[in-house]
Amino acid sequence: MSEIKIAYKILTQAEWGEFIQDMEFEGTELDFQDGFIHLSAEDQVQETLHTHFTGGGTIVIVKLSLERPELEIKWEESRNGEKFPHAYSDLTMDDVLSYRKLLPDRNGRYVFEAN
Repeated sequence: MSEIKIAYKILTQAEWGEFIQDMEFEGTELDFQDGFIHLSAEDQVQETLHTHFTGGGTIVIVKLSLERPELEIKWEESRNGEKFPHAYSDLTMDDVLSYRKLLPDRNGRYVFEAN
């Protein structure tokens, strides 16, 4: 299996605004509690949305490159025994490949389609 070089971070619009302003991201409140920045592989994003984000307004899905040498990523077991990427270092705007805003559908759910 080849190493995955892309991950996604799901942020509120306010968190994304802070990331843009600061040019780096240290984590959400949950990230600070757990001691790492929670990320998802592409095939994990939809379930993460359904599990942790329901009808809370605009969110931002940030597509990240995991190739910066200073970025410390560990793939660790989490939900359903799956391995998720966890960042043990701050993210920077240099890691951002793209982003997109999502609104919930009429049922309050977000639908992710990879780009």
